[in-house]
Amino acid sequence: MSRLAAFFPDYQAASVYDLAPEWFRERGFRGLILDIDNTLVSPNAPADEAARAWTRRLKEAGLALAVLSNNSRQRAESFAAALDCSFVAEAGKPRPEGFMRAMEMLGTDRQSTLAIGDQLLTDVYGAHRAGLKCLLVDALDPAREQPFVRVKRLLEKPIRRAYGKAKQNKEKNS
Repeated sequence: MSRLAAFFPDYQAASVYDLAPEWFRERGFRGLILDIDNTLVSPNAPADEAARAWTRRLKEAGLALAVLSNNSRQRAESFAAALDCSFVAEAGKPRPEGFMRAMEMLGTDRQSTLAIGDQLLTDVYGAHRAGLKCLLVDALDPAREQPFVRVKRLLEKPIRRAYGKAKQNKEKNS
């Protein structure tokens, strides 16, 4: 079970937009590493007003933000520019190096940094490989995902079931 636990999120939310800056600060986070597609916007969509307003609130509350994406440099750079934050493109998630580079840009350490994404196999597993906690959000628009992402979603299903059972057992034993 311990190997599978590397794919289990530390936190879960329906959407990043449900979380106020205080939620992060109360848990000791000063820096956030953000996925783009299906986390902040629909796949391949530009930064919209919701993403800009939410990240603006976070920055005003003193949180540092970086975009970490497996997308091309052009996609990640233009998206990050719209949010006025740093970025790491072609990150190679779930490899930990991109997470480490993003943390360097943020000036934070493992304890004060939270990774946020919508995929267990890239975002959650990659964050854990880098020694970070991770918040898993529901995909915003799964119908618009690329075919390779849909395949990853199929691979995630047994992990999600195992996570649900582990969570139930933990709650039962509390």
